[in-house]
Amino acid sequence: MIDLLQYGLYSQIAYPSVGALVLGTLGCVLAAALLPYLLGSLNTSILISRLLFRDDVRTHGSGNAGLSNMQRTFGAKGAVLTLLGDILKTALCIFIGGLFMGLEYQGPYAVGLGGYIGMFFCVLGHTFPIFYRFKGGKGVLCSAIGIAILSPYVFLVLLLVFVILVAFTKYISLGSIVSSAMYPLFLNLMFKVSYTSTPPAYVVLCSFVMAAMVVWMHRSNINRLWHGEERKLSFHHHEVDTSDKENGEGPDK
Repeated sequence: MIDLLQYGLYSQIAYPSVGALVLGTLGCVLAAALLPYLLGSLNTSILISRLLFRDDVRTHGSGNAGLSNMQRTFGAKGAVLTLLGDILKTALCIFIGGLFMGLEYQGPYAVGLGGYIGMFFCVLGHTFPIFYRFKGGKGVLCSAIGIAILSPYVFLVLLLVFVILVAFTKYISLGSIVSSAMYPLFLNLMFKVSYTSTPPAYVVLCSFVMAAMVVWMHRSNINRLWHGEERKLSFHHHEVDTSDKENGEGPDK
């Protein structure tokens, strides 16, 4: 099982011909992408709000099916269950990707193609879920969980950047945008420091595309930040921001 996860199912099959090798490999790549996408499309907050609270979180607050709106609407219980569900979902997607295409580590950094395929398509499904008319969250939480699993040192640095920015500016969105944008930079830098070489090309590509996707999903927040209209973090009671309710882009994950 360890060898299968490390090298992937595609490398463990005896192919009778070159054509079979190509088809088998493509089939494994497709499975490593499609299954995490479908699993990522299952929005934890929507499922929990329906099954546990007999309600739909999207009909409350910002209208976003995210962690923040869950906490505001259903309290700590809903938020914790959503967080645990997203952790499980993301970890399972990475495992599935690794099962088909390999999940190998060099020290604290994953270099197996399957792990990054699983993470990327989990975030893609969470952001553009096929089950919810392609309107999902912003991918911050799933991205953070995936980075923590595949590159824990990079995650800790990005978490520090996030905490410092939020502490000084009180803008959660700004912390999310900047830390996401810096993911490729820190991944490449810390990999060079550890191994005096760059990460594999597919790791670099995945990090850039995923970072760009998360930043793009925050474009409305960027617009509000530019005009000084973004809501700051506050522990006092306030009305929920519904400025993005129509397009499902509230200040959530």
